[in-house]
Amino acid sequence: MVLSRAAPATLGAELAALVTQVWPAAATGELVTSIGDVPDGYVALERFRVLPNLARPQMLLPERPRIAAAALSTYNALRQPRTRVFRRGAATALRLGTGRLVTGAQLSVCVPAENAGSAPQLSLTHHLRDRLETGPLAAAIGLTNPGPNRKPILQLFDTAGAPVAFAKIGWNPVTRAMVDNEAAALEALATDGVRYPARPQVLLHAPWQERSVLATCPLPLDAAAYPHRGGPPPSLCESPRNAMTVTHTPLGESPYWHTVRQRSDALDAAAALSAAEADALRGALQAAELHAGTAMDFGPWHGDWSFWNLARIRGQLWAWDWEHYAASAPVGFDALHFVFQREFVHRRRSFANALRVAADNVSVQHVVASTLYPLEMYLRAARLYACGAGWNSRFHDGALRWLSDLR
Repeated sequence: MVLSRAAPATLGAELAALVTQVWPAAATGELVTSIGDVPDGYVALERFRVLPNLARPQMLLPERPRIAAAALSTYNALRQPRTRVFRRGAATALRLGTGRLVTGAQLSVCVPAENAGSAPQLSLTHHLRDRLETGPLAAAIGLTNPGPNRKPILQLFDTAGAPVAFAKIGWNPVTRAMVDNEAAALEALATDGVRYPARPQVLLHAPWQERSVLATCPLPLDAAAYPHRGGPPPSLCESPRNAMTVTHTPLGESPYWHTVRQRSDALDAAAALSAAEADALRGALQAAELHAGTAMDFGPWHGDWSFWNLARIRGQLWAWDWEHYAASAPVGFDALHFVFQREFVHRRRSFANALRVAADNVSVQHVVASTLYPLEMYLRAARLYACGAGWNSRFHDGALRWLSDLR
């Protein structure tokens, strides 16, 4: 990546990585990023304010105050209380013309003036403006989940500050597969007439600059955080409003178990796991296969049925982030996942205690909660690890102990 008026280290590794993920032409020098003024002979395709600062970037905010205020305040009801207060104050400052209170370095994405006409090929924001046939767009971009499985999301606004779309970017093999899977899931559910839960509609799913891009409609503006202190919502298959296909078959004969074996074999081939990890996985598979003749219900599941992917909007449940959707899994996985993530992430319980709480609160066969669900989650995390992501140590150590004890 070429940097103007700033040494490469100025951006920091995380922001520099995001730049090349969102603007691939920055890696070839067709685009340059500038901290502060636009270099002579260049024009800025996009301008951002890096919040809170370059040392610990969390958000790229559009430079125009009106759109920046909208980016900070839109969907605030989905956020944690402390974050809401900060964003509300910053948005108010921008609207009142005291935007200097919102500090942060200015980042400009620039192109030589003679190449300004190539903006749709170099900037995804400009490309989506043309493909979606909208007017000018500005993007707000969050910096979350650094690493090989991060999928940058552009929240796109028009010049009045109204949300137009969310665009998710798959930039490497693992994230492209996730984005493609989410697009296929949303399109299949729409084709099948699945009504519950409500979900964003696909506006565009297409390749761009060796990326896979999924653009979806924005959520309704009155989206509010899902109340996660109580019991879990029903899964896709358990809702009476959905006529989902549910099969009752022995575990060993199910398409789901076939995919589990495939994923395990792929990990073996990659030789990415340590001896202890591979041994624990092998033991868990053997423990599960003791139930190969046990019949159970299989059907679709969301894959990440967690309170941060759900909202209540005018009494209707909405769900997004369908990148882990699967057409066949043990019925009950959604509900188990919701309770497990609430306990493990939100309440900071250990892996074992979170799983026990989930099993106690969800009516499923013992093997589903004790063996198949933790095995499913470990396979997912191990695949990401094999693709270059790190381990979440709390999850890894707890899951490893649980799977090892299954033998």
